[in-house]
Amino acid sequence: MKGKKMKESKHTMGPWRVGTGTVTRMDCETKTVCGQGIVIAEAPAYIQEERPVRDANAARIVECVNACEGLEPAAIPGLIEAVDAALSHDDDGDWRSVLYGKEALRSALRAAKGGE
Repeated sequence: MKGKKMKESKHTMGPWRVGTGTVTRMDCETKTVCGQGIVIAEAPAYIQEERPVRDANAARIVECVNACEGLEPAAIPGLIEAVDAALSHDDDGDWRSVLYGKEALRSALRAAKGGE
C-alpha cells in the first residue's frame, strides 16, 4: 500500500489450518485450529453427534481468518455496504453519483486494507 503501513498484528499470522487429528480429554474430543505451528483454538465435541458441527466450526474459523489475511476485519462490513450501495445504485446518468460511488468504494477499500 502506497505510503501506508498496516498496523502490526498482535495475532498469529496466517495461513491457519484445521489440525489433522483430534485431542481427547476426559469426555471431550476436540479439533484444533493451528497457525504457525501453534494451537490457537479448540473446537469441542462432547458426543459423537456433535462432531460434524465441531468440524464445521473449526473449518469456518480457518476460512474466515485466512480470507481476512491482510485486511482489517472491523472494516469489512463498511466495504460490503459500499459495494452493495454502488451495485444497487441506478445509473441515472448523473456523473456526480458515479464519482461519489467510486469514492465510497475507494474509501471503504482503504479502510479494509488498514489505511485511513
